Amino acid sequence: GEVIEHEGKVYQITSMEKMVITVRNLSTGKREKIKESNTLSNTISILPILRAKVINTKPRVQVLDPESYQAMFVENPRDQKEGDEISIVVSDGKVYLV
Repeated sequence: GEVIEHEGKVYQITSMEKMVITVRNLSTGKREKIKESNTLSNTISILPILRAKVINTKPRVQVLDPESYQAMFVENPRDQKEGDEISIVVSDGKVYLV
């Protein structure tokens, strides 16, 4: 699903129902619910999903930012290997695996 930023946190939308958006917090991995309101569209930014290559896995997973070509640490790594192509979003200078 789409990846959004809301109130300083980065979420992936998992479902949308009547007046409630179910999301996965990309920092914690936990499911949360966001209630829709008239002002919600003013507080949400849709983040573009980018493809990046894993360049290092120790001591932390690093990717090569496809826009700036800078090495950046992944905030929510999983079991990546060097050379893997992964989907990421960048928010406030932090990289999140999608």
